[in-house]
Amino acid sequence: MTQAVTDAFARLDIPMVVMSAPDPRLASRKGNLAFVGVDEENIGSQGAKYLASLGSFNAFGFVASYRGLPWSDLRKRGFLEAAKRFRATTTAFGGPERLSISPGSPDDVRKLEAWLLDLPKPAAVMADHDTRAAQVIECCRRLGLKIPKQVSLIGVDNDRVICDFTVPPLSSISLDHEQVGFRAAAQLAAMML
Repeated sequence: MTQAVTDAFARLDIPMVVMSAPDPRLASRKGNLAFVGVDEENIGSQGAKYLASLGSFNAFGFVASYRGLPWSDLRKRGFLEAAKRFRATTTAFGGPERLSISPGSPDDVRKLEAWLLDLPKPAAVMADHDTRAAQVIECCRRLGLKIPKQVSLIGVDNDRVICDFTVPPLSSISLDHEQVGFRAAAQLAAMML
């Protein structure tokens, strides 16, 4: 969400349910606000544990879409904290700093490819969502890095269109978005009474 949109939401005095991790940029808002979502930090932790179950790695790396997105930052924190237990190098690729620069832009891809090359191999990598994981697969293909022999990868959201059509197919953590939607609707209804 851009800063202008966040500022506009912060000024509104209507019931609002945000389906995401708590966003500190909305802290100035007084009441009538709830955040409903999934346990983002646990998603990251589960990603690291799953990758560790596949074998021994020299590095664990997290790939974010943008720097400073609350949900992505929480996934990254969970992933890196869990990965420290496996006695390997831990690192993160932050992605673009500004929302005006798209993940997957030529500059972003160049930096992502350099980061992937620098990872000690074999490496376990988690992307903050499936679209970003597909970009990692494409970067690995261009660089000649073999998946999963040199880079094992997992995404988040289990988007069947992305997961089934990447080469190789993408493993992904499935989230119950429908349940989050039901909880958000119930929370909003309670706030409007």
